[in-house]
Amino acid sequence: MNPFQLFSYITTVFLCTLSCNTSAQYSCPPGSYNRNITTNSSEACVKCPIGLYNPYTGQTSCTICISGYYCDIVGATDPKPCPTGTYNPNEGSNSSEACVKCPIGWYNQYTGRTSCTTCIWGYYCDTVGATDPRPCPTGTYNPSTGSISSQACFKCPVGFYNKDIGRFSCAPCIWGYYCDTVGTTDPKPCPIGTYNPSTGSISSQACLKCSVGSYSQNPGEPSCTTCISGYYCDTVGATDPKPCPTGTYNPNTGSISSQACIKCPIGSYNPYTGQSSCRTCILGYYCDTVGATDPKPCPSGTYTTNTGSLSSQACIKCPVGSYNSYTGQSSCRTCILGYYCDTVGATDPKPCPTGTYNPNTGSISSQGCIKCPIGSYNSYTGQSSCRTCILGYYCDAVGAIDPTPCPGGTYNPNKDSNSSEACVECSVGLYNPFTGQISCRTCISGYYCDAVGAIDPTPCPGGTYNPNEGSNSSEACINCHVGSYNNNTGASSCTPCRRGYFCNTVRATSPKPCPAGTYNPKVGSISSKACIKCRAGWYNRRTGQSSCLRCPTGHSCV
Repeated sequence: MNPFQLFSYITTVFLCTLSCNTSAQYSCPPGSYNRNITTNSSEACVKCPIGLYNPYTGQTSCTICISGYYCDIVGATDPKPCPTGTYNPNEGSNSSEACVKCPIGWYNQYTGRTSCTTCIWGYYCDTVGATDPRPCPTGTYNPSTGSISSQACFKCPVGFYNKDIGRFSCAPCIWGYYCDTVGTTDPKPCPIGTYNPSTGSISSQACLKCSVGSYSQNPGEPSCTTCISGYYCDTVGATDPKPCPTGTYNPNTGSISSQACIKCPIGSYNPYTGQSSCRTCILGYYCDTVGATDPKPCPSGTYTTNTGSLSSQACIKCPVGSYNSYTGQSSCRTCILGYYCDTVGATDPKPCPTGTYNPNTGSISSQGCIKCPIGSYNSYTGQSSCRTCILGYYCDAVGAIDPTPCPGGTYNPNKDSNSSEACVECSVGLYNPFTGQISCRTCISGYYCDAVGAIDPTPCPGGTYNPNEGSNSSEACINCHVGSYNNNTGASSCTPCRRGYFCNTVRATSPKPCPAGTYNPKVGSISSKACIKCRAGWYNRRTGQSSCLRCPTGHSCV
């Protein structure tokens, strides 16, 4: 066995003797120890005395209580930390009395500390056992550490301020502001119309008024704003620039007088205030005056294609074949369909008259209006085409304004008709009472139409009827049979003979009444035999009765 192998063997045997567990060994619990490793009984375990502790099992000794902590019980498994606001610089402490309160000027935010922290800049620690330092209030500062009183917080001198607590220094008063009191928490802004280019200002006298040519709209400005183009600033301490009026402009900055506002030259205008330039006169307009606030429109019937026009002479009259109904136009409108424009400078097109049409644009003469050909018409002016002659009508003249209706008794089922010959006479069995019709009407029941071109149907005479439509002869009229009658012409049926009457003839125009002293309770009677005499005790003074009356008291009716 070489020397290295021998050393490894001896080391292994030694370590196993000290710490290797066997099934026969006993591990002492936390808070205790056993110096005799050969003993395997729990009675050999000794509790850690005060000032010591043991967090682990199977230990041969206890650990000394660490600084910042104390171990005040026998068999301690963990040390107890000193509370916040205290410290313990020693080891092996066996009581909480070992935790010393932090002196004034010191503090401790955490438990288990071995020393306290010196009170930091901007704070003070005026109590024994402080857990946190106290901040100096706003408007003060403290440049030192270890301060033991609020008297260590000094008020900010004039020219300085402090918005926050716990500061070790004050901030110099910023540009545009001044700090004129001791202990300032916020700087005071210089008012509008002034500025302050310096820091650390101690008085409002540091706020300087803006000079002419500049202004200040907001408080607390370190400098004034140069007067912008289109405006002027003619007063010291200006809070707002003054705009140049309408009709003027100012291309420069820093202007100190209204004289900087220049009137717009002819050919331009300005409708707004505060402008740095004028607007070029727009198409359809002209600007013929210096300092114009609005352009002047070219009148209706004219136009201009150029910008910057400086005279009304720039407005050109519309040529023939065009027009302009509106002012301020950059071009003329081409004369529209159905119209013509035969004058220079026309404001409105002229319509082609009724009976004519014009399918073209840009017409320069009334000769552009074409008369409607036969078979068409035009009832309105300004039309681009003629209307086709409608059904029931004919158009037999050139330039017709209205179509001619086919007369009564005729009809026309076609359009585009150019002659009265297109009107067809109604055939027998038909009629037409109106003009301009596309068909004839069927002869109605109670009537007959026995002539070609009938305007009205012929009624069947009284005492007859016709239940059919389309009849073309008087033979269609049927005589009323006995038991019925007809006192009107043009009937489609006969009326049954009513009660109190009888109808004993063919083609009766009226019923015959039963005589006085009789009655007839039935309809459709065909003979006088239907009239029944009133029985004893009853009477009838009138003819045509359907019943008798009872004889009144005190009278006899035989």
